[in-house]
Amino acid sequence: MNDIISYAGNVELYVDHDINIPEIVEGPPLLTGPVGNDKEVLDAEDDEGDNSSRDISVHGDEGNLGSEKSSDDVSVIDWETSSDDSAWSLGSDNTNDEQVSIAELTNEVRKRRRNARISSRNKAKVHTATRNEQENEQEDDHVEELEATVTDAAGIEETARETCSKGRKKKTVAQHKVRQGGGDRVRRGDPIDSTQQLPVSDDNGSSTDEEDRESNYADSDDPGAWEFHWNSDDEDDILVQPEPDHVVSRNVYYNPKWKVPYFDIGMRFKDAKQFRLAVCKYSIQKQAQLRKVRNERTRVRFRCQTGCKWELFASYDPNYECFAVKTYYSEHRCFKSYDNELVTYKVVADIFKGRIYEAPFTKPSEIVKWCKAEIKVNITLDKAEKAKKHVMTQLEGSYVDEYKYLKSYAKVLRESHPENTVVVTATETSSSETRTFHRMYICLHSLKQGWKDGCRRFFGVDGCFLKGICKGIMLSAVGKDGNNQMFPIAWAVVESECLESWQWFFELLKTDLDLGSGAGLTVMSDEHQFILPEAEHRHCARHIYCNWAKLGHRGDEMKICFWNCAKATFGDDFIDRLGELFAKNRQGHDDLLQYPREHWCKAFIQDNCKCDSIDNNICETFNSWILGARCKAIIAMNDEIRDQLMLRIADKRLFAEKWPEGDDIAPRIRKKVEELKAESQGCSVQPNGVNEFEVNDGGDQHVVKFNDNTCTCRYWQLSGVPCPHALACIRYKRWSVDDYISDFYKKEKFLAAYAYPLQCIRKGTKAWKAVGEEELLPPPVKSMPGRPRKKRRRHKGEPQKIRRGKLRKLTGRGRKMTCKVCGSEGHNRRTCPSNNAKGKNESAGVKITGEKKRKKQGGEGASTSGR
Repeated sequence: MNDIISYAGNVELYVDHDINIPEIVEGPPLLTGPVGNDKEVLDAEDDEGDNSSRDISVHGDEGNLGSEKSSDDVSVIDWETSSDDSAWSLGSDNTNDEQVSIAELTNEVRKRRRNARISSRNKAKVHTATRNEQENEQEDDHVEELEATVTDAAGIEETARETCSKGRKKKTVAQHKVRQGGGDRVRRGDPIDSTQQLPVSDDNGSSTDEEDRESNYADSDDPGAWEFHWNSDDEDDILVQPEPDHVVSRNVYYNPKWKVPYFDIGMRFKDAKQFRLAVCKYSIQKQAQLRKVRNERTRVRFRCQTGCKWELFASYDPNYECFAVKTYYSEHRCFKSYDNELVTYKVVADIFKGRIYEAPFTKPSEIVKWCKAEIKVNITLDKAEKAKKHVMTQLEGSYVDEYKYLKSYAKVLRESHPENTVVVTATETSSSETRTFHRMYICLHSLKQGWKDGCRRFFGVDGCFLKGICKGIMLSAVGKDGNNQMFPIAWAVVESECLESWQWFFELLKTDLDLGSGAGLTVMSDEHQFILPEAEHRHCARHIYCNWAKLGHRGDEMKICFWNCAKATFGDDFIDRLGELFAKNRQGHDDLLQYPREHWCKAFIQDNCKCDSIDNNICETFNSWILGARCKAIIAMNDEIRDQLMLRIADKRLFAEKWPEGDDIAPRIRKKVEELKAESQGCSVQPNGVNEFEVNDGGDQHVVKFNDNTCTCRYWQLSGVPCPHALACIRYKRWSVDDYISDFYKKEKFLAAYAYPLQCIRKGTKAWKAVGEEELLPPPVKSMPGRPRKKRRRHKGEPQKIRRGKLRKLTGRGRKMTCKVCGSEGHNRRTCPSNNAKGKNESAGVKITGEKKRKKQGGEGASTSGR
């Protein structure tokens, strides 16, 4: 007891009286000093006659604690070290204190302890059942023997019988978790009402309440032994895990949230599946090679493959309707291994499910590296491929379910802002009342208002394939902000990229952006025509070149000639570049003029939008920016795009605050201006006195007019940034360059484009179910012949992606074949007509030499001499 008090600090002692209601003695007892040569507190039992002769009370530093006296008084002894080691002071309320020698006190206490043990042992033989005896034999090794102090004579016999008996578990009433008539459970340390009726204990210490014997609670002294309910939402009881070498009490439920599983006899599992997963997790943590000796629905046995004695067996327990451990030998005498047969492809899929879902294009070789680096297990490529396929198969279910809540998701987006445009169309099905998804269009208020206020009247449109489980085509419209970067405007999911779907997309976009007939607007596309009659339509020059190269005009020389023609900013320069192409390839010159030059050449495009782009790279950038989202189901895809846009708007607003102090020009435009300044160093300026200048640029002369900010090279009008000729004039007059840069590239317009943040919405199945909109079916998937392609088909003249670390060889494409026998082109030695004729003569009796001879020697039954 001395050790317990020194460890716990406070001890509450309860004694049963005749009325079976325990009385709580307030105040912690203080116990200091050894008894004899020991520090243990002995159980004592006074004779009945001693109770009337004297009273024992508390005497300590805090004063007298047992001042009240009655026939049933229970007082707590405070042993206080005396100045004389040969004597102890027994405090009392009376003024006459008694001095008791150590020898007399020790003999008296030991005598009473022996009598109490004999009495409890005799009564235990009568009242203890066979089941309690078996439990006592297993638990005696785990329970410390508690010894009580010397108390009042009237209650000393009951106290000794309570604390010294060998019961089911040697605990006081305060240490038991008891239930009163199915009431609330009581834990260790909880306050107990003194008027509460508790289960009456036998003399041997075991409870007579049958429910208490069947309780699922383990020993209250075990911090990790609280009962765990499978469907419990309270995580406070299941997050406490004992140390790995902790001796686990019986009847403990396994907690899947434990990082390192441990096992013990009697541990319970929900079912065989949970037991197998726990053993698999244990084998991964311990790097042990375990195998299933028996694997059935009602019993499972594991043993170590390396020959050590480790063994674990669990079977179904009908009493508790769960799986329970029956046999366990926990000692491992084997080396750690990277091979584990329990780690199946389903286990790998479960561990890396989230990572594979976020990166669907992960290669199986990468999954193999993850397993070796993170869980220390070697797996094969075949197992990694199956794991990835298993994850993608599971996502098919969410793919179908998300179409059910697609209209609810659209309604939530519309409710987040009244000016958000979200359109979902469906088609009727003859076989079911539920309709099938057809198209979806999204244009958020923050994007369309930002484009109107801060971007140029220019945007590009393009379509891309949805590479994941969501089938179809995504159409997008992307503009450019003041820093010359992409600014998404709207996107749509359609069944295919056709004229009908493009017209549907532009009708909605026309309404959202107030485009009207398209006056003053420039649209960039991949050779498509749209419904805006007054808008300027530019075609991507890169697609023009690919189609032109397919006609046979390939090679680096032809490519340079084409881009020189496309980037010519004024007519005379275009004619000169076209003449160079005519001199090299007349047919290429004629084929190039078949494409309308006002769609792809800078010399003939309009200058009202202040954007000189002749390629659609801005849309290609957007398609690669949403590459991860394009692999997901339809709601997850749209929501990830929306989340990316929300972060982008917030980041761009912070980016504007980091611009150099006093600099009002966007960083990319500022860098471009510095490059143009370097080009203007070789220009000579001749003013006329009225803001007009003649600029000589290497033999070519241009006219710059500052009244209308124009130059005959047309670069200033097309881009909104002064050309090298204008910069030379500005340097000559010592003016400020910033005054002649278009307002679209300044900080005010940039902040106006990102002035409207996206509104947060509530997401999830529960939120969509609460909306209760119509459920849709996914669109029918048309299975095409052959293996589905995941990469875009590249044109013949398009440069291929370089793979580093892989052996690459130069192809023979474009090389001319020359025969070494006859010297003519178009064939080699093997197919040379003269060489074939020579071989025929040799087969008729002419001498055989060289390669023909070796071939004949290698043939079956071939002769080496002519006949």
